[in-house]
Amino acid sequence: MQEGTERLTLSKDELSLIGTYLTQFEKDTRFLDDHRQIWTGQHPDQWAVVYEERLIGCASTFEEAIQMAEEKGLPCHRLAVDYLPSEPVKMILPGIS
Repeated sequence: MQEGTERLTLSKDELSLIGTYLTQFEKDTRFLDDHRQIWTGQHPDQWAVVYEERLIGCASTFEEAIQMAEEKGLPCHRLAVDYLPSEPVKMILPGIS
């Protein structure tokens, strides 16, 4: 084992809980993607916050979105948060040779 690395051991309950969180996060991101076009029209240039397949709210900045979720008592490490740009985002990707 490399110096400075540790092996992490998780119980079956901990692994199960992580699996539950990941499954819910997948549902939340799918929910966000399914509603992205509608929400972008309603909340352009905002950050959308989804928790347990519900739109919790939108905010102007990522920081405000997280603060809003914290004020509602939501676990921030389990949120799906994404930006809803009013204009398509253009990306230039380098070619692969």
